[in-house]
Amino acid sequence: MLRTHSRFIAPLIAFLFFAVPSVSEAQMRTGGGMKDYNRALRLSDRQSSFSVAILDTGKPGSIFHPGDVPELKFQVQNRTDAPIKQKAKLELLAYGTRGIPGDIWQPEVFAMGVVGETEIDIDMPAKGYQNVTVKITMPEKFGGYMAILDMGDGGRQSVAAMVRGMKPEVPRTQFPMQALDAIDPAILERMGIRAVRHGVSFSAPNGKIDEGRMRRLAQEMEEFHKHGVTVVVQFGAGDHPQPLGAPRPWLDDKGVALEGKMDHAWLPSADPVFGEFVERIVRDHGWPKGPVTGVILWNEPWEGTSISGWQADMLRYREIFVTMAEATHRANAAAKSTVLVGGCDSSTNTWDKLFPDGDELIKYLDFCSIHYQGMTAPVLFKLWNDRKAGNGRVLIWDTESWVANTDDRLAGVVASNRAAGYDRSLGIFIGNVVTIDNHGNSPRARIFDEKGEARERGLGIQAWPPASAMCAVQSLIGDRPFREIVFNGLPWVYRFDGMDQNPDDGTIVILGDLGGVFDQPNNMLFRGVRSLAEVASPAADGSP
Repeated sequence: MLRTHSRFIAPLIAFLFFAVPSVSEAQMRTGGGMKDYNRALRLSDRQSSFSVAILDTGKPGSIFHPGDVPELKFQVQNRTDAPIKQKAKLELLAYGTRGIPGDIWQPEVFAMGVVGETEIDIDMPAKGYQNVTVKITMPEKFGGYMAILDMGDGGRQSVAAMVRGMKPEVPRTQFPMQALDAIDPAILERMGIRAVRHGVSFSAPNGKIDEGRMRRLAQEMEEFHKHGVTVVVQFGAGDHPQPLGAPRPWLDDKGVALEGKMDHAWLPSADPVFGEFVERIVRDHGWPKGPVTGVILWNEPWEGTSISGWQADMLRYREIFVTMAEATHRANAAAKSTVLVGGCDSSTNTWDKLFPDGDELIKYLDFCSIHYQGMTAPVLFKLWNDRKAGNGRVLIWDTESWVANTDDRLAGVVASNRAAGYDRSLGIFIGNVVTIDNHGNSPRARIFDEKGEARERGLGIQAWPPASAMCAVQSLIGDRPFREIVFNGLPWVYRFDGMDQNPDDGTIVILGDLGGVFDQPNNMLFRGVRSLAEVASPAADGSP
């Protein structure tokens, strides 16, 4: 990316209720599952003489901005029946991740050399432990760094995954243009992320709203709002009245229940309670009072069998969707909030469910949530672009497309999606940004407390190298409006205007072949494409 007049980066290869569903283990590869992870970092097998558990690094998510100094606190545990007393070194290794041709899911890890070493005295009794606190010198060069404890013949174990990243200056806005999946909002703020999708299940056991869960939800929303992160609430399956009193499996041609996904849709008689549930959330936490700026219903509610437990028919979906939309409108009117209504995690699902027989539901559709649509986002659909109701034109918000899971692909996907007309991009799986697994869980380990008692506890979230790329994307693209494709092909050149119409704040993104980023290399936009806003508002000098 090139900031006009000033800065240059050129990648020429370019909580609460219902967790956002993960893709299968066969697809995503994070942490130690990344290609060449152990080999590139020269890590020992976990059956070595010791183990390490990170306790703190000094900054949320181990994301360090220019000038920040890491202070590592970690526990070394002796796994042998003999004392260990020796000199060890804490090695700081620069490393990164890159894409594998033909594979969007698995990053390849590569090392870029040792950039620092600190000597440590290790003295542990048999089966004992030692707590270590040490400040280390991290280079100011942006990118990923791994702290590794090297015990010589005893082996090498990772201590902390960290990044040095630009400090994004992204303003608080109602509709930010870049999103990630919901994690600790303090970590999101350090990357300049102002928008997330947050799964919230409809919880109404015995036909009444669970007040304990509502209180916990309120605490979460306060944290998001405190850190300037807006929230799209995605309602889904939970604890509520259901037909037959339980989720319903699919049946084979002999009426025998099949294993796998089940139907979690609730009884129509529960719709009024669901409406009250939605109304309370929007009224209490809607923008600008709170962080909620949008609501959607269910993750990928495909006809047939959905990954997220939607097996009901589209007529039932419409009933629940209208309940959600009308509750949102009532709450907006009462609280003077502005919360948008969206559907349905793809343009196909949205057309099928809301517009199979007319456009009566267009009054409810403020945005379309999309997943994995690449350069085929529904940005030119006339009915949506001509919409006069509510907030006007139907916005296109990406809430999942995890396709740029490495350092070298992120900027290309974000810039290309914005050029394709997305009003909000995402582009990367959160587990390839920070150290959570494919199910959204942070690492856990057995830690000895101050009394010497071993307890299971969370290790906190750390950052993989793409977190540094995200800091750069948010610093150099952020919420800058897309202007035009200056040149397409080899290279692709995208122009973004500066914030607040500042011409010296613009960004030029230069990319090579996009075939390695998208699965649709022959379905790209053509030269001369410009933003909808620019087409609608010609230049003052009359130029096209």
